[in-house]
Amino acid sequence: MDNITMPVDLGKFAGVKDFLTQEELIKYKKTFSKTYKASQQKSKRTHCYYCNELCNSFCNSHTIPAFCLKYIATNGKLFHMNTMVDIPLLKKDKGVNEAGTFHIICRDCDSKIFQDYENENNYDKKPTTKMLAQIAMKNSLKLISKRELEDALYDEMTSKLGFPSSIGNFKHMVNEMDLKEYIFAYNKAKKSTLKPFDGDYYIYTYIELPYRIPIAFQGSVSLICDLEGKVINNIYNYNANYEIKNVHLCVFPFKSKSIILFFVENGNKRYSSFFKQFKKLSHKEQLKVVNYIIFAYTEDFFMSPELSEDTIAKLTKTACKSTDLVSLNPFTNGIDAATEHFSYTEMNSIPNILSEEYQIKEENDEV
Repeated sequence: MDNITMPVDLGKFAGVKDFLTQEELIKYKKTFSKTYKASQQKSKRTHCYYCNELCNSFCNSHTIPAFCLKYIATNGKLFHMNTMVDIPLLKKDKGVNEAGTFHIICRDCDSKIFQDYENENNYDKKPTTKMLAQIAMKNSLKLISKRELEDALYDEMTSKLGFPSSIGNFKHMVNEMDLKEYIFAYNKAKKSTLKPFDGDYYIYTYIELPYRIPIAFQGSVSLICDLEGKVINNIYNYNANYEIKNVHLCVFPFKSKSIILFFVENGNKRYSSFFKQFKKLSHKEQLKVVNYIIFAYTEDFFMSPELSEDTIAKLTKTACKSTDLVSLNPFTNGIDAATEHFSYTEMNSIPNILSEEYQIKEENDEV
């Protein structure tokens, strides 16, 4: 139900370098690296999640089409969340081949089941239902992989790093609820990829920009409130019958254009008021909203290293909102605090890197 925290809650380590000596930091990094690798091994599957065939080598599957990442990379490198928050346990940049990847499907499946939406030649018009279903399926697989790794990591952190068992048990409970929702969404998307029906998904917003933006993102996002501050998802409702509803967001840069896409699965009415408000905004304001959502709610975005240090610095406070939420005690801070935390008032005070001002010009491309 809570899919807006950093992967495996690493946000809590963002300030660790401020109170550790260099020697202690090196030791801590080694200990955490060992723990993380043990968690990866513990959560590693034996069979492909899609075809269920025995798999010895899983595909390095990207959460964002590789062609989008290549269009914003510099010397094969990309900026990401840790460029901003500087968690010493993680690298400050990433190569295209390691950017936003997961490993729970085989190579054969990966080469077939996403080929429609990962083909940049298919974006001369709005995505088809099959493409939307493939995007939704990829988003669900990413979240399933993430939660399975987290479960293993909480166990390892409890036994190896002194992570409080009470918090670990609580996170296990939340993860179990999350996984049920993700698996349901995955099964629905998989069915739609095999037999697409026009009513399976609904596109709320499709924006085509005549320039290349310096950021790429793909994922499902759980917005907490609409533009007027009304609750969309109560992330502190742990009733097993309450479902968090996600909206799929794609921000794809191409060679000489970019696409922004919001869509939901059939029957998801939770975002109706948000998009009624969104459609009343000017084009410029709409881009500001999307820009804010990417940085305030998500961590799996990737940026061009051509962005200036000043621009990155001005975006950092907003990018830390999702990590800051990790520290909010769900038993003492309710949905009102979260709604205030994610208010859209801040969107006007941060650089809008979706605007034409920040475009990547073709003459800057590597030869």
